[in-house]
Amino acid sequence: MGLSTGLALLVFPLYLLGGRVHGVEGLALASVAAISLNALVTVGWLWARTAAPDLLALAETSVRSFAIVTPAGLAALASLQALADSAHGAFVALLVGGAVYGAVALVGVRLIGDGPMRSGIDRVLERVRRGLRRSRRP
Repeated sequence: MGLSTGLALLVFPLYLLGGRVHGVEGLALASVAAISLNALVTVGWLWARTAAPDLLALAETSVRSFAIVTPAGLAALASLQALADSAHGAFVALLVGGAVYGAVALVGVRLIGDGPMRSGIDRVLERVRRGLRRSRRP
């Protein structure tokens, strides 16, 4: 906790600069940088102290994740671009983009996800199935 607090204080000037120079986009970029830095420092700290996590396994999962979210993000972007000229509004765009992203990511996890990814999706899907079964009962 102390490590994260220290990092948050360290990147605070990045938020100020990003917000002043680039507005909302600068704040978003500062957030991405801060979260990424926090994750890297935390993993480095844990690895230095305990030799965990297994960096090769972490890298493999990261590559799989990137291979899953890249096509999902591109598909969602394409769906949003297709809706750009319509008058459906932001809420419909959110629903469509989110549904496309989720569907493509779900297929990606089923095809190339590792064991923990697939088991997490399986647990979520099982809860949805149980809920649907309960809702059909009279």
